[in-house]
Amino acid sequence: MLEIPEILSTTEAAALCGVSAETIRRWIRTKGLPAYNTDLGLNIRIRTIDLEAFARQHHIYLQRAVAPESGPA
Repeated sequence: MLEIPEILSTTEAAALCGVSAETIRRWIRTKGLPAYNTDLGLNIRIRTIDLEAFARQHHIYLQRAVAPESGPA
C-alpha cells in the first residue's frame, strides 16, 4: 500500500476521491475545497488534511492509497 503524500495534485486528489481532476477543480471553485497555486498559478495543490476534512463534511469516501504522479522524464 502506498503512502498518501501531505500535498496532492488535482490528479492525486481526484484518484483518492474517485472523481475526475475537473471535479476537484470545480469543488475548489464552488464548494470551498481549500487549495493553493504554485508556479505562477499553474499547479494547484491540496493539503491531504484539507481534502480529508472536506470529504468528511461532504460524505465522500476516500481511497487509502494514491499512485505518485509521474514527473517529467
